[in-house]
Amino acid sequence: MTGVHWRHARAGDGPLLEAFACAKPNVRQGQRRVPPEPWATEVQSYLRAKALGETAARRAEHDQRLILVFDDDSLVAVVAHQDAGYEEAPTRILIAGAVALARRGGTLSDGRSAFHAALVCLLEDVQQASISGPVLALGWVHPGNRRCLRAMARLGWAAVPTDDGLLEVRGRLL
Repeated sequence: MTGVHWRHARAGDGPLLEAFACAKPNVRQGQRRVPPEPWATEVQSYLRAKALGETAARRAEHDQRLILVFDDDSLVAVVAHQDAGYEEAPTRILIAGAVALARRGGTLSDGRSAFHAALVCLLEDVQQASISGPVLALGWVHPGNRRCLRAMARLGWAAVPTDDGLLEVRGRLL
C-alpha cells in the first residue's frame, strides 16, 4: 500500500513493534550508558514488549486500541488509546504515542508531520467506533519531552503538573 495509512495492530505484529525505534540510543556517561531521553525509552519498551498483549487483554472492557501508522511500507507512528470510562463525556486515554526516529516514507518526512498524521488516524479510529459528541483526550507527558509538549500546545491542549512529576495533558479530540 502506498501513501499514509493506518490499521489496528494484529497478533502477528510483534516483530514489527519490536523493530520500532522511537528512542535515541544510549549515550556514554562516565562508565555507564544511559538513555538521553528516558521517557522515550520507557514508551519504546512498552510498545515493543507490552502493547499488543495489554491491548488484547483490555479490548473488551476498556475498548483499548493500538493503531499503527504507515507511510508507504514504513511504520512511522504508534498510538495506544482506551476509553476512560467517564460517563459525563466520552474521553480517550492516550496510553502511549510515539513517532519513529527514522521516517523513511515519502510523505511524512519529519516528526511534526508524523505526529499530525498519528492524531488524524486516532480521530478516524474514534469516529469509526461511532463515539459521538465531543470527545476529550487525556494523557501524561514527561516535562523533558519538549517536542511533545509543543505539539500538544499547538493543538490548544492544556498541561498541568501532577504529583508524580509528569504533566497531565487534556484537550478536545472531536
